[in-house]
Amino acid sequence: LKGNNIVGALIDQDTDVESLMVPFFGVLSKTPSALITGAKKSGASIYTLFLVREEDRHFTVKIKRLNSQNTTFDLLCEYNTLLEKVIIKYPWQWVWVHKRWRSKEDGQVLRTNEYITDLQKQLYAK
Repeated sequence: LKGNNIVGALIDQDTDVESLMVPFFGVLSKTPSALITGAKKSGASIYTLFLVREEDRHFTVKIKRLNSQNTTFDLLCEYNTLLEKVIIKYPWQWVWVHKRWRSKEDGQVLRTNEYITDLQKQLYAK
């Protein structure tokens, strides 16, 4: 960042890094926050970037600058909202097999069978 370079990361997965619980498709989801925290500390600009595969092997890059003055939580909420819109428009391009909602607010991390049961409960409750 000090050399005016770009740092990017995929933050749409539930991983074992500094994270916040942020709504994603209406369910609180563990969303990595360290990249946002670091960018805010350094004064760097924060952007979202989505690469969408179009027909005939063409790609569209969707970029949006976020307001770095917003809180980390608000920035992650905005990111997840933008990601939801891309996923709704191009659902076949997102990694659905990843356990995006396996971490719970209380810190519990669901095993595969627990995760599937929990997802089923959420789907059938709606």
